[in-house]
Amino acid sequence: MSPASSPGTDSGPSTDSGAPPRRGPVDASMTLINEIMRSPIDPGYAAAAARKKAQQEGGRSPGVRPTTRLVVLTVTVLLGLLVGTAIVNLRLPAAASAQAREELVQRVDAANAAVAQRGEQVATLQSQIAALQRSGDPDNGQAATRAATLGLLVGTVAMAGPAVQITLDDAPESALPAGPNEAERGGQFNPGRVVASDVQAVANALWGAGAEAIAINGHRLTSTSAIRFAGQAILVNYRPLTRPYVITALGAPDLGSRFSAGEGGAYLEQLASAYGARTDVRTLPQGAVPAGTALTLRYARPEASQTPATTTPTETSPNQTSTTPQEAPS
Repeated sequence: MSPASSPGTDSGPSTDSGAPPRRGPVDASMTLINEIMRSPIDPGYAAAAARKKAQQEGGRSPGVRPTTRLVVLTVTVLLGLLVGTAIVNLRLPAAASAQAREELVQRVDAANAAVAQRGEQVATLQSQIAALQRSGDPDNGQAATRAATLGLLVGTVAMAGPAVQITLDDAPESALPAGPNEAERGGQFNPGRVVASDVQAVANALWGAGAEAIAINGHRLTSTSAIRFAGQAILVNYRPLTRPYVITALGAPDLGSRFSAGEGGAYLEQLASAYGARTDVRTLPQGAVPAGTALTLRYARPEASQTPATTTPTETSPNQTSTTPQEAPS
């Protein structure tokens, strides 16, 4: 017989199968583990499983009301209508702009054709005037010769002879450099595009090499010519040029070599290497440049052939005077 336990002494769990086992006090540090043991499935997973089960059974997702579905559907339809309307409104101005641009291009082409036709008429009339001057009074042959010489100097007479032909063209798209260096050449466009300053530099280098006559795309350069730009277009004598830009210069047979050895050749080499522009220099045994626009006389003084008679004014009214020749002394 075992000794009896004293009161108040814990002798361990009872071996009596009928009585429930006694538990000690709950440890607060075991709260998280106890919570995991009681609910091992996350509430979010449980809600997702419930929705999936409801969809499989043909029911509605829990928590989504029919009015909410209707509102979402209505908002979606309205957004679709707004997007469609915006697309249509954006396309309409583009079509109108394209039509206006096409009309403007047609007007510009028509104006250019009219200018070219009148230029041909001016050249024809100038040729007729020159022919009439040559077939005029035989006593005026010296004056006609002098006029022809001056016409060669000022560029109003067509010329032909040994020539140098220089072609400038924009760089191909694949050869355009990435750096925006166009500001160094006086342009605000693509650095691979030939600008007015390039044409000016080449023309000035040709004059410096000894060129006697220069034409750019068939437009003769004279003392009143200007090489300018308007937007992306290059103007010579206020007429736009189309690429490529062909510069024809007449001069001595060694004009091409002098141009290539001077500043002009260095400039073309820089255009090709730094900007990718296409350049070509050819020496022609025979070239031609057309006549330029006739100059307009604004002031003229006749040559004194004889001494005019001296006149004295005679007052006739406060605002008018008349002249009478003096009598020659006897």
